[in-house]
Amino acid sequence: MTAGFCRVLLVPGPFVFSLHAIEARSIVRQLNAAGCQVLELPSPTRRPPALRRPEGASADG
Repeated sequence: MTAGFCRVLLVPGPFVFSLHAIEARSIVRQLNAAGCQVLELPSPTRRPPALRRPEGASADG
């Protein structure tokens, strides 16, 4: 990383770095500071935000 070999890292979530949320976020910040962009892959079970219906909206419009 310090040598600039990793520009983008795709992960299913920050938990891959640590099961402790605070430590995982700290590691993500360290990677970002070293020039590596950490991208979280979308969940296969959740709809992307742009495709979700607003609260109370029906499927038939």
